[in-house]
Amino acid sequence: MKPLGRITRCKVRDIWTNENDFSDWLFIPENIELLSDTLGLNTIITQTREDNVGGFRADIVGEETDTGRKVIIENQFETSNHDHLGKIITYAAGKDASIIIWIVEDARPEHASAIEWLNNNMTDKGFFLVQIEVIKIEDSLPAATFTIIQKPNEYIQSVKAETDTTKQFKYSYWSQFLDYVKGDKKFLREYPGTESRKASGDHWFTFRKGCKGDYHINCNIFTRNSQLLSIGADIWISDDKELFKKFEAHKEEIHQALGYEMEWDLKEDKKATSIRIKRDVKEGESLESTFEWLKEKTVTLRAVFNKYC
Repeated sequence: MKPLGRITRCKVRDIWTNENDFSDWLFIPENIELLSDTLGLNTIITQTREDNVGGFRADIVGEETDTGRKVIIENQFETSNHDHLGKIITYAAGKDASIIIWIVEDARPEHASAIEWLNNNMTDKGFFLVQIEVIKIEDSLPAATFTIIQKPNEYIQSVKAETDTTKQFKYSYWSQFLDYVKGDKKFLREYPGTESRKASGDHWFTFRKGCKGDYHINCNIFTRNSQLLSIGADIWISDDKELFKKFEAHKEEIHQALGYEMEWDLKEDKKATSIRIKRDVKEGESLESTFEWLKEKTVTLRAVFNKYC
């Protein structure tokens, strides 16, 4: 019998100093995807950090892909309390949110009962009470895990069915996109190894890092009810504000070289920053047309931005 590793639990504050640090981490697409998958939701697109709701500020505001449902996430270290329970109800009303997620280290039984009561008495909103833990196996890197304490019943089942269909659509799209670019020798010279890449059910597909290894080029698709609404490409800089500012100093030259303007989002209060372009998909437009657009952007963005590293 093969030996098994032993799971140990880390203190959350040993990983994130405070709730703001945790919210910054959760805001990043690959991390919010972990939460989306755990809850059985379509991918949550994070939109705003510390969004004002009257005299309060919601930690994270976003939207569920495909359904367009507004999502509110409130993060709380240590044991759940009445203050945060009141906040999530205030945010749900103030933002007209359909999905409200309360993440805590430890949920008091009375607060779990309160969330259950809300789910049983509100038909147009779904409340999740979720526990955050950080675990290690022997000397492995720490990993965040989410455990559902309370969830909406019929609501989550219908969302899960939508999730399965949505992921199938995204997987099919990226499979076809990869087949498309694998036939392009110029693309393969720029991105060797693409021949062996596999599709995923995510809304983004990441290609090789840029010249310094400090940024990625992402292709993105945005869908609703398994219909392609828009596509985009972005320069994703994980944690290097100076690189962003270095690029920004050449913004006009970059726009001139590309032939179009991009949206620059520094996000001073977050680790990650991005520079993006996005366009709507026309009614009746072929998938091949969207593949060609994404392929062209993936090649030209890297070629232009690498000049300014």
